Amino acid sequence: MSLDAAKEFFSCLALRHTPGLGPRSWKSILSAYESAYDAVSDARNWAARKVLPRNRAEVFLQEPWRPGAEAEYRAVRNASGSRARVITWFDPRFPQRLREIPDPPILLYLCGDATLLSNPAVAVVGARECTLLGLQSVERISADLSRFGVTVVSGLAAGIDRQAHQSALTGIGSSIAVLGAGLDIHYPPENEDLRRALEAQGLV
Repeated sequence: MSLDAAKEFFSCLALRHTPGLGPRSWKSILSAYESAYDAVSDARNWAARKVLPRNRAEVFLQEPWRPGAEAEYRAVRNASGSRARVITWFDPRFPQRLREIPDPPILLYLCGDATLLSNPAVAVVGARECTLLGLQSVERISADLSRFGVTVVSGLAAGIDRQAHQSALTGIGSSIAVLGAGLDIHYPPENEDLRRALEAQGLV
C-alpha cells in the first residue's frame, strides 16, 4: 500500500470509527472534498462548510475514533499471507452505484477480481432450505445471466445463494459474494470450497 493509499485508508477508518457518524454523515462529508484525507484534515471547517453540524464535528476533533481506527489499520497491515485488498471511497474502482445509495459503505475489503465491480449485475438470493425446483430455476437463471456477461451477486449462504454463485461461475459474468461479516470470518464453513472458487474466479 502506497503512502497516499495508506493515508486515505486511515482517514476512512477515522470517519467510520467516530461515534455518532454513520453512512449518511460520511457521504455528506466526502461529497464536499476530493479525498478522505482532505476531509479529515479540514474537520475544523465542517460546520462552516455545512457538511456536518458543529457539535458532531467537535466529537470527531476529540479523536474518540483513534483506538478503533488504529487497531483496524494495524490488523489489515499485519495480515500476513492475506490476498485481501482495500478499496476506499475515492478509489476509481469503488462502484459509483454504491456512492449513490442513501447509506453507502466508506470502504470495501475484497479478495478476487475487482474488475467485476464495474459489470452490469443482478442480485440473486433466496431461501437456505429450498426446493429442488428452486435450485433448478436459480441454476438456469444464474447461468444464463453470466453467459451474457451479467455478474450474479449473492450472499454465500446455503441453498439458493450457493447455487446462484456456482452457476454464475460457469460464465463470463462470474459472481460476487457479499458477506454478512468481514473477510476474516469464514461462514458458513460448508461453503468454504465455494468461497475459494469465488476468490479465484470471481470476487468476495
